[in-house]
Formats: sequence, structure tokens, C-alpha cells
Amino acid sequence: MNILKNFSKQLRMIALLLIYALASNHANATIITEWSYTTWAEWTASAFSSGGGTINNHDDDSNSATPDYELSWGATDGFFNQADAPEQEEPGAPTPAANRSALTIGQYETTQDGGLQVGTVNTIGFGGPDEHGEGISITHWNNPILASYATLMSGQLTDYLTLEATQPDPGPEKDAPTIEFDFNFAETPNAPCGGPGCDDLFGFQTDILGGVLFNYENELYVINLLVDGDPFEELSGTDCTTLGFDGACAGFRTQEAAITTKQFGFEIRHVPEPSTLMLLALGIFFIGARKQRFSVNR
Repeated sequence: MNILKNFSKQLRMIALLLIYALASNHANATIITEWSYTTWAEWTASAFSSGGGTINNHDDDSNSATPDYELSWGATDGFFNQADAPEQEEPGAPTPAANRSALTIGQYETTQDGGLQVGTVNTIGFGGPDEHGEGISITHWNNPILASYATLMSGQLTDYLTLEATQPDPGPEKDAPTIEFDFNFAETPNAPCGGPGCDDLFGFQTDILGGVLFNYENELYVINLLVDGDPFEELSGTDCTTLGFDGACAGFRTQEAAITTKQFGFEIRHVPEPSTLMLLALGIFFIGARKQRFSVNR
């Protein structure tokens, strides 16, 4: 019994020392209240249906000059942005046989040129009011195209974010977790059109909506993703089924013959919960206390 009693005392002493060390380390840690950031994105995978026309994507060796911020499909000599098309002798909208559609990545005030987005953002609940970081934009150039043309089915958008602490003290630059959006895309029939059944769908499964955790100088933070300044909303069950997802999904619908731009963003929250080691130490402490009471009672 004395051995058990002494062992319990040692367990409690070790746990108390561990709790004190962890608490002291946490008390001395600095919570970052303001960050400077740089973010950019690229298409890193794509899959198209079979069909005619021409597809442009970064994986296509025959189109190696295509930038990583454009996925496009449709008429070989057509344009998804009509501002890029030469003037026509006879005014009028291009026919589906001459159109292209596309998904492009842009910045805050652009739609198809890729590039870096930079700025500053405050940690939620700390610092000033700038608690929303602006990220890249995605634009769907939803032009009517022939049903016989190959169309985008799915792909992957990879977003890169670099953070640097600026308040309360400048800190080292750190690559935040790279975020990959595995998305599905559904090109709905373009004719006859006249209702929501002609809207195309862009969506992804919701496993990333709980936030992305990262550690900075022994403090834990979470990055929450936004679109147009708000949290992503789930699509309907019918939309998720159309996209080929088994379960909940999030994304957006885009109207036929329209240009739709969605601005991605993020916010950073500090995670105040005790660490796993702290919970382990507390568990050891209470186990030791129970063992000691049990020994004394015997």
C-alpha cells in the first residue's frame, strides 16, 4: 500500500509540475492581434467531359502556355470574354457554336489575370475592425455553348496564404496551411433556357468549412473561409446530387449568359482552449488523486 501511495504522490507531483510549466508557457505566449498577408491561387487539377471544341487547362500539354488561373472550354476560335473578341461586321451576340465558357482566378478588382492579393487583417476579437482578409476572386463566364462541346466536370483550386505577425510585435513570416478546394462543376443544358434549371453549379464538399487550424509561435489559430464577406452557405440536396456529392456541399449557382464573380476571403480566430498536453496533465493529476484516496481508505 505504501508503494501505491508513494507512486500516486509522484504522479501528482509530476502532473502539477507539468501543469505549472504549461500554464506558465501559455501565460507568457503572445497572441497576435494583427497580421499582414499575401495570398494567391491556381487551378491544380481539372477533368473535362468528352466532346468537341477546345479545352484550355494547365495540364494539357498541347496548351502549355495556358495560365494556371484559367480553365476554359468551347469553340476553338471563340472567346469567353467578349471584350477580347475582335469587332464583328454584324453586331449581335455570338452563337453557342462560337462561344467559350470559363472559370478564371483574379484579384480584388480583376477577374481573369491571377496575381497576388496582399493586405492586413486583425484577429477576431483583438485589435482593430479589419477582421476580414480579402482573397482571390473566381469568375464564371457562363456563355451558352453547344451541347456537343466538352465541358468542365471537376477540378481542384489550391490557395496559398502567407502570414506575418505585425502586432503587438513584428514576427517571422510563416506559410499558413495550403488550402485545397476539391470542387465539382455542373454545366446544365443551355437550351431551352428561361429558369433556374439553366443555372450552372460550382460546389465542394463541406469538410473545409469547419476552419483550418495552424500554429504560430506556440499559439493555435483557425482560418475561417468566406465568400463575398460571409460564411459559405450549403447548397440544396438536389444541387449536391447534381454535382455528384453524397452528402452536404457548399458553393454557388451562376446564371446562364451571365458573368458571375465571387470574392473569396478569410478571417483568423485565436483558439483559447487548453492544449492536449494540458488535458493529459490534468488527467494524470486526477488519476493520481483518486489512487491516493483509494490507498488511504484501504
